Amino acid sequence: MTKLRKGRCTNFGNCTKADGREDIDIADPYNAPCPECGMPLVPYEQKRRGYLPILLGTAAIFALGWGALYSMQEKIPPPKPIPDPTPKICAPLLMEGKNTLYQRILTKPKARKTSEPGSSEEIQVTPFSRYYVYARRTIGNDDWLNIGSGTRCQKDGWIKAADTIPWNQQLTLALTNPAVKGRGKAYFFNTKEAAENGSETGASPDIMATEPDQYVDWKKTFYLLPILGFESRNNSTLLKIAGATLTGDDKSMPTKKSQDLAVVFVVDTTVSMKPYIDKVKEAVRGVYDRFHQSPYRDHVKFGFLGFRSNIKATPRLEYQTKIFVDPNNPEEENNFVNIIVKDVREADVSSIKFDEDSYAGMLAAIHQINWDNFLDRNIILVTDAGAIEPHEKLSDGSQISAVGDFTGETIRNVAKSKGINLYALHLKTETGKNDHEKAERQYRGLTVNPITKDSLYYSHNTAAPGKSSTPLQNNNDESAYFGDSLTCIVQRISATMLDLLANGKTRDQQLNTEYCPKTALEDANPDFGKQKAKLREDQLLLGNALRLKYRGATQNANIPDVMEAWITGKTVEANILLSRAELSDLAEKLKSILDSDAEAKASSGSQTQQFFRALKKKASILLNDPKRLPDDDSTLGELFNLEELEHLPYKSRIMQVTEAEWEGFNLNEREDILRDLRAQLTFYQEREASPSDWKKLADEPDAEEVTLIPITLLP
Repeated sequence: MTKLRKGRCTNFGNCTKADGREDIDIADPYNAPCPECGMPLVPYEQKRRGYLPILLGTAAIFALGWGALYSMQEKIPPPKPIPDPTPKICAPLLMEGKNTLYQRILTKPKARKTSEPGSSEEIQVTPFSRYYVYARRTIGNDDWLNIGSGTRCQKDGWIKAADTIPWNQQLTLALTNPAVKGRGKAYFFNTKEAAENGSETGASPDIMATEPDQYVDWKKTFYLLPILGFESRNNSTLLKIAGATLTGDDKSMPTKKSQDLAVVFVVDTTVSMKPYIDKVKEAVRGVYDRFHQSPYRDHVKFGFLGFRSNIKATPRLEYQTKIFVDPNNPEEENNFVNIIVKDVREADVSSIKFDEDSYAGMLAAIHQINWDNFLDRNIILVTDAGAIEPHEKLSDGSQISAVGDFTGETIRNVAKSKGINLYALHLKTETGKNDHEKAERQYRGLTVNPITKDSLYYSHNTAAPGKSSTPLQNNNDESAYFGDSLTCIVQRISATMLDLLANGKTRDQQLNTEYCPKTALEDANPDFGKQKAKLREDQLLLGNALRLKYRGATQNANIPDVMEAWITGKTVEANILLSRAELSDLAEKLKSILDSDAEAKASSGSQTQQFFRALKKKASILLNDPKRLPDDDSTLGELFNLEELEHLPYKSRIMQVTEAEWEGFNLNEREDILRDLRAQLTFYQEREASPSDWKKLADEPDAEEVTLIPITLLP
C-alpha cells in the first residue's frame, strides 16, 4: 500500500485550496498535482520519527558488520531525485515590462488551433476570439502560440502567431447611434490617409465597408471593434480597427428582443409642488385615454417615483424617495392613474431647505427599476427646486442627500451606459427665484443627451408678471405651459413606439404635428414658442434614434466584418474590455484607496501622511510582496500597480498623484476625486451584478466572460 504524504498548493488567488492552505494527500511525490487547479503540490516536512527505530537500526548495522552493509547497498536501488519544492505556477506569459498584465491576442478569420504545433488535427476558431498566451515556440519558419481562454491554466491548444493579432491594451469601440446630431455615417477605409481625407458621401473608392443603416446595440448583438492603433491628425483621431459580430452558441445572447417603451416620472412631491403634481396626473390620464384603445398599448409602460428630502432632519416628510408605480409590475402599471390619483400627494411640511433630493430621485429610478425589459427608456424629472449636492451636510456632519457620492455628471454617465434618456422640467416659481440659476445649471448638465448633443432641459417660468425678469404672459393658468410641454413629451415618445410597432417605421414630422401640435400658448409667449420648437427638434432626433434602434434589434443588424480598417473617431466611443477578475481587481484597488482615506480621517496627525501610510499598507497586502512596494515619492498608480490604465488615450485623475501633490490639493479637490472614485466603484459593482452586460470571447466552455467599460468611467 502506497504511503500517503501531505502537500499544499501555492497558486494563491487562483485556487481555493491554496487560499485556504488546505492539506492535500500525496500518493506519488513525483506526480502530485492539486486536484482543483492542477498546479504541482509542495510537500512539507512531517513530524520527526522517534529515537527507538534509529537506535535499533544502528545496532543492526554493527551486528551485521561492514561487509554485510556493503552487500546491502549493492542491492538497494539509487534514490529517486528529490522534487524541486519551488512551485511551477501555470500562468500566461506577462507582457514585457509588466508585473501583472498577461499577453493577449485576438484570432484572425480562418485561424485554426491544434493540439500540438504542426499537428494535422485542426479546429476552426471563431474570428476575433480573445486568448491568453501561455508559451511561444518556433518550428521551422512558423512561430506558434500556446493559447488559453482563461488565466487558471486553461490551455486550449496551439495556433500560428501569424493568425493572431496582439491585443494587449484591450481597447475596443462601440458605434454610436447613427441618429446622433451632426454625426455622419461611419465608413471603414483601407488606409489611414483615406480615412483622414475620407468622403462624407461614401463615394470614395478606398471605403472597405459601411456601417448598417440601423443601430447595433452591443448589449443585444455583441460585436467587437478592437483598436489596433491610433493617431491624432489635424485635430481628429484616426483609429486602426478590426471588426466582427460574435455569433455562435453563446447562451448569454438574448434571442428575443424587447419591444417595450418605459416612461418613468420622477416628481418632487413637496409642499410647493401641488399644482404641478395635479398636472402630471392630468397629462398621464390624457395619454392613457388616447392610447388605451391601441392594440399596442401594452408595449408602453409608465412608472412614478416621488422624492422629497432628508427625513432625519424632517421626519414628517415620510420618505426621501418612494416608487409608487414600477413599470415592470403589471398590477401597478395597469392601475397607474388610480394609484397616483389616490396615493401621490404633496408633503404637509416644508423640507430642511428649498433644494430637494432630485439626484437621489433620479438615481433611485435608474437603480431600483429593471430597465432590461425595455427597448426605449425615459426618465422625466419634474421639480421647482435645485438638487442637494453630495457634499452638503446636516449639523451632525451626516449627508443630507441619499445620493451617496453620485454627482449630476456621474448620474448622467450611468444613465447613458444603460441607454436611458433623462429629461428635466424645471418650474421657475416666484418662491424659488433665488435658486433658478443654480438649478438650471445642475439640470442642464444632468440631461445632456448623447443623441441630441444638447440637454433635454425645459424650464417654465410660472412667476406672476412684473415679479420676474422674464415672466410668462397671458398667464391665467400658470401651470398650463408646464402641462403643454409634459403632454407633448409623453405623447410624442409613446406615439413613436406605437407607430414603429404598427408600421415598422416612424413618420417623424407627422407625429410632431399630431402629438406635439402648436398651441395658443406659443403665440401668447414667444419664449415658450422657442422652447416648444426645441422640444420638437429633440423629439425628431430621438424618434429617429429609436427607429434605428428598433430596426437593429428586430432585423438582427450586424456591423461589417473587416480584417483591418481605419475609421475616424467621430462616430464611435472608446471602451476598455475587462474580465470579471480584472474588473474585480480594479474595484478592489479603488476600495483600498477609499478605505485608506476613511482611516486617515479617523486618525490624528497629518491626514496626507496617514492616507499614504494606509495606502502603502494596503498595497503591500494586495501585491502580496512587500519587496515590490514603490519608493516614498511613488504615485497612486505605482502604489497599486494600476498597469491596466497605462498608455490609454484618456487622462487619469489618480495615476500620477504623489503624496506631495495630494498635500497640495485643497479639501474640495480631494473630495471631488474621492467622490468620483466612489461613484466609479458603485458603477463597477452594478456592472458585476448585471448578467446582460457580460459576454464570452471564445467558444471554450470555461472561457472568461468580459464586459465593456467606457474609458470615461475609468479612475
